[in-house]
Amino acid sequence: WNIKTEELIHEFTGCSHTIYAVDISNDNTLIMAGGNDKVIRLWDMETGDFVDTIYGNDYQLYSASFDRTGKYIVTTGKYSLRMWSTSKGRRIREFTGFTNSVCALYVNPYTYEVLIGCWEFGARKISIKKAQITKSYRYCMSATYAVYMSHSGERIVAGGRCVLTNLLDAKSGKQLRWFEHSETVNARGQGREMGWMSVE
Repeated sequence: WNIKTEELIHEFTGCSHTIYAVDISNDNTLIMAGGNDKVIRLWDMETGDFVDTIYGNDYQLYSASFDRTGKYIVTTGKYSLRMWSTSKGRRIREFTGFTNSVCALYVNPYTYEVLIGCWEFGARKISIKKAQITKSYRYCMSATYAVYMSHSGERIVAGGRCVLTNLLDAKSGKQLRWFEHSETVNARGQGREMGWMSVE
């Protein structure tokens, strides 16, 4: 939609099941969506035309994000964190070792790090280049549904079923502040460098 006029610009069709993940590439050329049907679909942002379908997931997608260049997509699901090539339409990397669902995802466009929220308590930071977990955060002692990392990589936000949003120091894992909610934290929004934050 157009925010000012509330006019519908494009309707992106083709998904046959519930959609859990949507993202737009940084150059605003592509939009993607995924969910219960286990596939990633891509559309042209300007024309609304369907571009491609990426297959290869064993389970439904919980979250997905383009990297900074738009050349790659990172997705989460049951037991999985995977990276895909946008142009080739195939999986190029898989991060293993999860014993339950990976629920939330944030790809830092500046540090080449991925922050994930897990059903098995807490958040984890992963280096894309090293392909390994570099830090675990355990302040949310239940499933983590919403995560974010500041552009500098110095601060972490995580929230979920524990009805708290935790602001953490990314390096030490120390809890800096916490914000209490009456219900589960499912989503987050933020201003530049986390000057403000909204959660749902």
